[in-house]
Amino acid sequence: NHYVKGDGGDSDRARRYEFEISNYFSNDFIPEMEFGNRFFDNSWPEEEWNQFFSFMFSCVQEYFRYGLIEVPTLNLPANKVADITCPEFLEFGEAYFTTDTKLDKRQLHSEFIGLYPKWKDLTTNQFTRWSNIYAQQWDYTYADKSSGGNFYCWFNTKNEDGNE
Repeated sequence: NHYVKGDGGDSDRARRYEFEISNYFSNDFIPEMEFGNRFFDNSWPEEEWNQFFSFMFSCVQEYFRYGLIEVPTLNLPANKVADITCPEFLEFGEAYFTTDTKLDKRQLHSEFIGLYPKWKDLTTNQFTRWSNIYAQQWDYTYADKSSGGNFYCWFNTKNEDGNE
């Protein structure tokens, strides 16, 4: 139910594969109702443990046989941006961040605060960190540069070999 925490570096990303699972259980429908017992506690019968281990080993065998089977993401990048930053930043990014275009970073920051006054204390540094998070989740590269008192940023798309 939570994202795996990591430093987000290349090594971290290379070891992780994230995918979405829809909600099946809820407060009103818990696993005990479907399976008749709690999982993984002291009262879990030995037969259940053995079935669990057998299933896990069959999953490992499938992995060795076929490798990682990738599934398409539905809402993962958007959900991660909203959870790590805030829902307003996701909404703003979708509307204002254009790819492969030089953008005025001060203007973007100002517009964000103008649209969402509750974030009036958001610093430019935090805005930049959030912009980086947005770029990572959508598989863009983020770059910024100051020149002559102006501050610019870019959200660049990557080509097929992973380069800009």
